[in-house]
Amino acid sequence: MKQLLIWGIIILILSGLSVSLGRKKRPEQNGQSPAPKEIVIAAGGDIACFQNWKTDEDSCKQKETAALIEQINPEAVLILGDLQYNPLAFTSWQGYEESWGKFKNISYPAIGNHEYDLPGGKGYWDYWGEKAGERGKGWYSFDLGEWHIAAVNSNCGEVGCGKESEQVRWLDGDLTASKKACKLAFMHHPRYSSGKSHGNTLAIKDMWEILDAGGVDVVLAGHEHLYERLKSGNIREFIVGTGGRSLYDFGNPKTGSEARISDSFGVLKMVLKEGGYEWEFVSEDGEAKDRGIENCTP
Repeated sequence: MKQLLIWGIIILILSGLSVSLGRKKRPEQNGQSPAPKEIVIAAGGDIACFQNWKTDEDSCKQKETAALIEQINPEAVLILGDLQYNPLAFTSWQGYEESWGKFKNISYPAIGNHEYDLPGGKGYWDYWGEKAGERGKGWYSFDLGEWHIAAVNSNCGEVGCGKESEQVRWLDGDLTASKKACKLAFMHHPRYSSGKSHGNTLAIKDMWEILDAGGVDVVLAGHEHLYERLKSGNIREFIVGTGGRSLYDFGNPKTGSEARISDSFGVLKMVLKEGGYEWEFVSEDGEAKDRGIENCTP
């Protein structure tokens, strides 16, 4: 009887040891930090026609691009301005609400020039509230994973974009204060563009210099209804004005232009990682027409 008891105790000890050895320790139990989270985002601008406008091959494809965002299933959507066309629609935003509006709770907007078709951008702030930053200003910042993100207002005639403007002084301080190694800014007007309709935006020159000096790696913009990827200094700029309204043509390629697509609506998918990012421009047929991987500037 005594021997059986001893053997029972030995078996219990061995069983407990086996369970202990087989159990995987969490990273923090091993003294390791959890792996940094990768964040998937989608971005686009120049989006929605008035709800009664006719959809055809060349215009009003906001519902098709919204379907792309559903497929991407991002954690955040960056909106690059000119969200809703036709001033009469701004009070209710029907076209936008019926398409990209379904992502409102995960969206971060930047204000475009068409939002000012109503004085002071009234409909824009009525729709977005505090998500669009302080009313009448339109700049704000936040963190996503290992990235710092800044939304800026590139409508310089409305808010000012010079070195001594309130916005640029805020931007300088915001970027300096961030400890994130990777940084992204988004706005409506592109600093550089090969588009035939608008081209470069000289008015944001001072703002661009602050972005570059502040360690920004990526700038997203719209305004030109096309897709273009450019590199200027340490900044890679993506123009994604392909959210649905219509498409524009290119002029002569600007210095630094790396990719140009003017025949497809679509959205930009990005994966924000620790120390870098991946991108894909996904066209309305679901094809990735431009893609790549890049590290952030040390």
